[in-house]
Amino acid sequence: MKFKIKHKIFFYSAFFFIIVFIALLYMRQLLLSDFHDFVEGSLEDKIYWVTNYLEQRYQDEKDLNKIAEDTARLALIVGLEVKIFDDRDVFITDTHNAFNKASPNIKKRLSSFYKQLKQTENHEFLAYPLFSQGEEIGTIEIRKIKDARTGIFVTRTNQFFIIATFIALLGALLFNYLISRSILSPLGLLYNATKNLAEGKRKIKIAMSTKDELGELIDSFNKMSNKLEEMEEVRKVSIAKFAHELRTPITIIQGEIEGALDGVITLSQERLLSLLEEIERLKKMVFSLEDLYKIQKKMKHIKKEEVDLRKLFQNLEKFFNNKFSEGTDIKFFIEVPENLKVFTDEELLKQMLYNLISNSINATEKGYIKVRAENRDNKLFIEIEDTGKGIKQEDIPYIFDPFYSNTDGMGVGLSIVKEIVELFNGSISVQSEIGVGTKITILLPH
Repeated sequence: MKFKIKHKIFFYSAFFFIIVFIALLYMRQLLLSDFHDFVEGSLEDKIYWVTNYLEQRYQDEKDLNKIAEDTARLALIVGLEVKIFDDRDVFITDTHNAFNKASPNIKKRLSSFYKQLKQTENHEFLAYPLFSQGEEIGTIEIRKIKDARTGIFVTRTNQFFIIATFIALLGALLFNYLISRSILSPLGLLYNATKNLAEGKRKIKIAMSTKDELGELIDSFNKMSNKLEEMEEVRKVSIAKFAHELRTPITIIQGEIEGALDGVITLSQERLLSLLEEIERLKKMVFSLEDLYKIQKKMKHIKKEEVDLRKLFQNLEKFFNNKFSEGTDIKFFIEVPENLKVFTDEELLKQMLYNLISNSINATEKGYIKVRAENRDNKLFIEIEDTGKGIKQEDIPYIFDPFYSNTDGMGVGLSIVKEIVELFNGSISVQSEIGVGTKITILLPH
């Protein structure tokens, strides 16, 4: 079963609330239990004080009747209701009699305690024998008077539990709301936009911005959408250009052959050479596509070995120097330190350098082409600089796309270079200025 993120967050929030509720319930129970133990311990202390007071007074007075009422009034002050009996279980007095027989001033002082006595729940009395010098002198029955302060503590504890539970519930709901508003809402927009983009729809932009990672993600998506739209336009233009490049020689060849068949054109040696040039042009286009396919296939089976870069670059220098005519205004320089060796696929590296240098030669009429290589921070640094016609700034982001070209070529060579660089987990950057030249920098790990 598929769960949406908002459902998961709701379940997590509910789980968090349940955990907090259980913790609060446990804390409440723990507080009440400890308080109950405290009250019980305090009650035992009070009973001990009253019985001890009565027994001590008896040793001095030797008459239980004389001290019974004072003891009952003392017990009332500490929160106890008592009944006192002699050694023959004859009733002597209790808290009510002691209060009623007290003087007006004492009654006034005891009135607040006596009011609590009237509110005491109907609990049973507990009997405690009284002793003096080892002999039983009577019995005192005691029960605790209901203490308003005890009730207040229990009430406050329950109120705290209810308020804390309400705050936890409100916090969970608020957390859900904030998460939905600040995270799920942008994620929902991003999900729908991504889905539409995957279905082939274009010109999709999310009209929402937040100052966090989600905002950066939305901005990145909008940039990606714009980039895809631009690439789509570039692809259409590139395909149209490629079709035009193919159509031109095919049309020329077709026209010449049809003219010859109709007897309108005589295929002279000169015309045949012209047709051969158009066929060579078609052949070059097809071979460019074949090269792209071969490189992509080769990338699946890389063969790494130790490559002497100085030797490799010297061979390239000899190859390209042979292509320059004697009257050319182009100078070719290669700067590679001795004993510069890397562990890589020599064939792919050679193809990459060949394509880059060929592009520089095609773009340069006079000046120089300089190729440098060195080891920088355990990375192979390669720089190819020329004084060619340069590349427009708006064209630079697309020069590595297949069939995109700002020259008369097919635009396949640089796309092969980009694929090889990415295969080597390297990076490539381009700096160019119209009329000044181009500098291409490559960093390859080795």
